[in-house]
Amino acid sequence: MRPPSPTYCPHNFAPLRRGAVSLAILSALFAFHGARAETKLLPHRAYYSATIGEVKRGSQVVDAQGKMAVEVAASCEGWETVQNSRLRLANSQGGEFDVDVQFTGWESRDGLQFHFNYVHKNNGVVQMELLGKAEIPEKGGDGTVTFSQPANAKMTLPKGTVFPTEHLSMLLAHADAGKILFSKLVYDGTKRDGAYEMSAVFSKPYIFSGKEAEGPNAKKDGLERLAGARGWPVRLALFPHGDVDAMPEIEIGIRLLDSGVASHLLFDHGDFTISSKLERIEWLPSPKC
Repeated sequence: MRPPSPTYCPHNFAPLRRGAVSLAILSALFAFHGARAETKLLPHRAYYSATIGEVKRGSQVVDAQGKMAVEVAASCEGWETVQNSRLRLANSQGGEFDVDVQFTGWESRDGLQFHFNYVHKNNGVVQMELLGKAEIPEKGGDGTVTFSQPANAKMTLPKGTVFPTEHLSMLLAHADAGKILFSKLVYDGTKRDGAYEMSAVFSKPYIFSGKEAEGPNAKKDGLERLAGARGWPVRLALFPHGDVDAMPEIEIGIRLLDSGVASHLLFDHGDFTISSKLERIEWLPSPKC
């Protein structure tokens, strides 16, 4: 991969950095039932396409193409999520830029332990790498994060912080109850400076159907198992913790099914959006605990 030119550099795509992080957040999103409804979650490996959506005047990004794979595996002790994504972006000068994200996370079923490994690359060059573990001694208490990479780094999590799977179990409980709004502090293993505030807005539930689940390729692509599934349109906004006047770093629209699978994702970066669609799914075995 050629290095960026003076008119085409990583700073031209600074708005996407948090977007790359948000893909890692979604890895844990698909494991939401781990703490609440053991029989609901269907372990799986899902494959998504990614394309440019709306591009506003003056946007630094004018095109995007890519792929994302998310695996959710279950054990009697916890949930493991593995996500790999690659986006190729283009600017108005014709330059191209690759963004790669690899994320692995493991969260205990009681929501008190979280291990993570996050790597973010631009054009093959590592921009950030985080490896560590986070622990919350008791529900509702403060927590600690101990990093192996960067070495010897530690930080404290404020009281009330939860990890991704625990957070999504709360999120889906609110959706099931017909709530409209929900907000919580979350640490997801992609930040060195603490938790973030995630706010969610729920719309009316819907039933997943149509050609995606019932078309001629549905059985081959594993989608027929989703036909008739209940889901919710969810709008997530990520805010830096402690800044009451801050704008969201990114907003994500999700069509989230009750099986733990997202059928569609829309990453809104302000000047442009990236649309990600479920293309294929492989169903993995569930443990007998």
